[in-house]
Amino acid sequence: STDKKNPFFVKTSGGTVKVTGTRFNVTTFAEDDFTAVVLEEGEVSYLPLNGNKEVLLNPSQRLVYRKNSNSLARQEADVEKYISWTEGRLIFRNDPLSEVVFRLQRWYNADIILNDPSGKLGQHPFTMTIQNETLPQVLNYIAQAANLELKKKDYGLIKDKTLVKPYYIISKKN
Repeated sequence: STDKKNPFFVKTSGGTVKVTGTRFNVTTFAEDDFTAVVLEEGEVSYLPLNGNKEVLLNPSQRLVYRKNSNSLARQEADVEKYISWTEGRLIFRNDPLSEVVFRLQRWYNADIILNDPSGKLGQHPFTMTIQNETLPQVLNYIAQAANLELKKKDYGLIKDKTLVKPYYIISKKN
């Protein structure tokens, strides 16, 4: 239930989310250019750090604020896709491979390199739901579905004897 008398605030690097609703999701990382807010039910407004006008969000809407360009975009959203991670699932619905790789890196805390000099590979759309799969399972599925090459580079030692985690490279087949 909404509580207009007692809102709470979520401060992000890009601004402040005022919450009088119950089901929402805020995505923001210090190294990212954007903050995204998705509302399932209730009421949420967003005040950018350098803005003076609150933007109100309605249920089933997503707001994306990009710091570098100081731009705000509000759009209708597939809410389940953005809040599914709270239930231990990642949902992709016609999402570009570049976004899939970005979210997989966060989800699995892994290094995945998309070898894509033309920029076309990153635009390839993917639809899938990930729940209990391992990262190799997911990457193998992607490689098979799009006829791509997947290479895994294993642990190695850097000069100062530090162990580095494995990383994956996705590229077009030659």
